[in-house]
Amino acid sequence: MLGYDNSRAYGASFKGWSEAGEPVATDQVVAETFSAPEIEPELVAAVDGFLSNIPEGYLAMGDIEKFNEAIANGAFLVDVRETSEYEEGHIPDAINIPIRTLAQNLDQIPTDQPVFVYCKSGYRAAISTAAL
Repeated sequence: MLGYDNSRAYGASFKGWSEAGEPVATDQVVAETFSAPEIEPELVAAVDGFLSNIPEGYLAMGDIEKFNEAIANGAFLVDVRETSEYEEGHIPDAINIPIRTLAQNLDQIPTDQPVFVYCKSGYRAAISTAAL
């Protein structure tokens, strides 16, 4: 809907990441500024049909090994939890854009590399990924 065509939700989210024993960071990651894509009204009208025919694995990735591989290959990570949750621990190198501010911060998300969105349970990540 918002012009991003390469974003996915990490289905296991932060809980799955930390329970798998993966590293957790507490430092604030500052995002670069990117140019946000232009929103195309025709795409908004087509969203319902698109979401009804999502290919397997297109919008979500729950496998930690594949997720780590994507990170190693330069995936961009966005934590859409509230800042207080992010500060308690987050996936290293993930920037924090709370879901309620996503539309105002599109210039922090690149359009030329894979983007993975996560939260605590997967709910906010799924909404954010569908919006992107």
